[in-house]
Amino acid sequence: MIYLVCFALSVFFAYLAKKAQNRINFIVFSILSIAVTTLLAGLRDITIGIDTSNYYVNTWSKALILREYSLWEYLQLYIVGSRGRVEVLFALLVGIVARITADYQVFLTLVHLIIVSCVYIGAFRMRKHAEPDFVMLLFYLLYYNYSLNISRQYIAMAIVFAAVADIERGKFFRYIVFTLIAFLFHNTGIIGLAPMLVYLILYPRNQMKNVTMLRKITACVIIVGAVFAFVPMVRVLINMGILSRKYLYYLNSDQTSSYKLVFVFLFTEIIGVAIFWRNFQKYDRIANFFLFCSISFVLLYELATMIAYGKRVAAYFSLLNIVSLGILEKCPRLAGNKIIVRTGIVVVLLIYWIYVFFLRNASETVPYIFCFQF
Repeated sequence: MIYLVCFALSVFFAYLAKKAQNRINFIVFSILSIAVTTLLAGLRDITIGIDTSNYYVNTWSKALILREYSLWEYLQLYIVGSRGRVEVLFALLVGIVARITADYQVFLTLVHLIIVSCVYIGAFRMRKHAEPDFVMLLFYLLYYNYSLNISRQYIAMAIVFAAVADIERGKFFRYIVFTLIAFLFHNTGIIGLAPMLVYLILYPRNQMKNVTMLRKITACVIIVGAVFAFVPMVRVLINMGILSRKYLYYLNSDQTSSYKLVFVFLFTEIIGVAIFWRNFQKYDRIANFFLFCSISFVLLYELATMIAYGKRVAAYFSLLNIVSLGILEKCPRLAGNKIIVRTGIVVVLLIYWIYVFFLRNASETVPYIFCFQF
């Protein structure tokens, strides 16, 4: 299977980059790691991924038609044609590429260059929490195939993930700037502010002290409250014109769906964190932050049972959750036990990938078909 081969190659190069003794080797291996899965996405046929053909018909083809217009005129027409969406950076990316080449594969390549690069940057910026090569492996097994579908949102998610390290470093303004950049790629990017809110509740004034029970309870109350208040808040934002009215479809649709298997995995993970909690705290000074991000992921995933595509809201905690898994695999004290835990996590997620993406063909990415244009 070409996916698993490319995942393995990319992770291998990420491992070599992690072990590199000088900057040049690090850059070379990093480029190779990113290139493998970027090209895999970029050279795919238009039938790979449910939204790939939708982007081609509704976005790319229109950009080709409008490339005789100025970029400013194109953006105005894009905003009008997309019912007032403010995702101008994505529109700008499409418009610029369409003016350079008519090859759709170039656009697909650039999209995943952003996604994979930002996830890679985020993984290495948080390497003191979890091994970056392991984080990349988890991303590939859990989310890469999804990213071939809802690419616009994964651009936003990846940009937010690349900036998460700024929260711990107290660079909140820069994090907000990157969140706004993500928002201009996909409206849901504004949800990227939520991890910063969780962090500030647990660590006010960025003080690395023991998290009090009051702060933990406050965080839980706010997270649970956010789940129940999410739909009313979105309606208010739509009425205010901040969000496009197209999102009313998601709120009013009866096409809700969620994977029970995901809930099983997530609750198993929470139990694992509980078992190793002392070591979890020992190995990570902001362990509570990652724990509450994982809890947020579990609770927000409940939105999938309330609104159409509700699981996409929880997605902004999904990449942070794989960092939690990365911390968990380091928790056992004995080296042999660490290998067992790491192997167990990889085997379980490999089975998940085979079941969800290979057997059930979620996101319709199997079988993979190359597309070459000459």
